[in-house]
Amino acid sequence: MGEFSDQDRGVDLAGTFNAQDVANTLRVYATMGREPGAGLMRELEGRAEALAGTFNAQDVANTLWACATMGREPGAGLRRALEGRAEALAAQQAEEEDQRGGGGGSADTVSHLGNDRWR
Repeated sequence: MGEFSDQDRGVDLAGTFNAQDVANTLRVYATMGREPGAGLMRELEGRAEALAGTFNAQDVANTLWACATMGREPGAGLRRALEGRAEALAAQQAEEEDQRGGGGGSADTVSHLGNDRWR
């Protein structure tokens, strides 16, 4: 009778996570000063890349912060997906601010992402 380890269970569950679940899970690991095991990290990164188009600004920030805190460079696909999503969110916010007549520096946020660390 095969039993699943907690790590195996985590990998299976991660495949069902939504954007906030992925971002929060990575944030919690980073906050604890730990890294998920290789299999779970692969699953979380893959899920994040697949869901990046649904990330809100907090999800993007939490995911990038977690990677930086854990000292892990996101895979190229995830990095591109998160950068693209951050740019889209900043443009959307800038457009909303323009429509309200209030300027703001929200678009500047994109220029500070990672301080070009991963480029």
